[in-house]
Amino acid sequence: MNFFRFLKPADLAIVICTESGELEKYSKLLVSSLRKFGGKFRKTPIFSFQPRAGLQISKETETFFKRNRVNHVIRSLNESYTEYPLANKPFTCAYAENTLRYKYLLFLDSDVIILNEPNFINHLEGHDIMMRPVDSKNIGVSSSEFDSNHYWATLYAKLGIEKTDKRVVSTVDGHEILPYYNSGHILVKRSKSIFSQWKVNFDIIMKEELKPANNIFFVEQSVLAATIVQMNLSLKEFSNDYNYPIHMQDRAMPEGNKIRDIDNVISIHYHKLFNSELNNSVETIFDNSNKGKWILNQIKLLNFQVK
Repeated sequence: MNFFRFLKPADLAIVICTESGELEKYSKLLVSSLRKFGGKFRKTPIFSFQPRAGLQISKETETFFKRNRVNHVIRSLNESYTEYPLANKPFTCAYAENTLRYKYLLFLDSDVIILNEPNFINHLEGHDIMMRPVDSKNIGVSSSEFDSNHYWATLYAKLGIEKTDKRVVSTVDGHEILPYYNSGHILVKRSKSIFSQWKVNFDIIMKEELKPANNIFFVEQSVLAATIVQMNLSLKEFSNDYNYPIHMQDRAMPEGNKIRDIDNVISIHYHKLFNSELNNSVETIFDNSNKGKWILNQIKLLNFQVK
């Protein structure tokens, strides 16, 4: 049953972060794609937040947002960890959860493009949250590695969590690991207060100065995974055509997870793919697709910074 088509527009709001610079271009591309390809939900309310002071968007972006019915909110939400941009997520999401009166909230990374009418909530009935496992294991841990992994063992201990018997499989390199999800698409039932608990836990871990061995980059994402375990949430995984890691198209991902035609994908997550020259195989995928050609044209119009 397509549950999503029974939702009223007021049931769902999309939350994004937008600050000055390249992130403005990402948000504009995301908004343009949803308004063009979102089908019944192309008019879904979008709330853009600037969570750090001094990073105001340009007048041009303000005009674009008004024209595309995007509510841009300036609030100093991330005051304690301004050097860590990804801290914007839990603070923004918690604020949205406590101020927006929608049944469902969908947080999207700004470097996401919607290419077809989404069906985000098709299977959420009976579940609390939808996410997709991480692309690569990276800082994730298998069950056998958990006890000797300082970061994850301490993370669980600080949040009062016992080791879980749940597992996920990373979508690109195929490792079976403890729950660890990509935070580029997070769909929640607002009544569960998931985002608020994420913020509380994130603040605890940051004050403890606990971070993975390589760098701080994945703290917000791993804390959310731990929060899901802590709250014993019922999680539904997005299918492969959501939050697709197009920047990893050339990696050795399972063939069943790899796309061949982006015209049929719901959403892609490109990270910094368009800030460098595209390799031939990825460029071919875009050139062979009407929607891919639209994306490439938008990138030129937005003047993405190519390094």
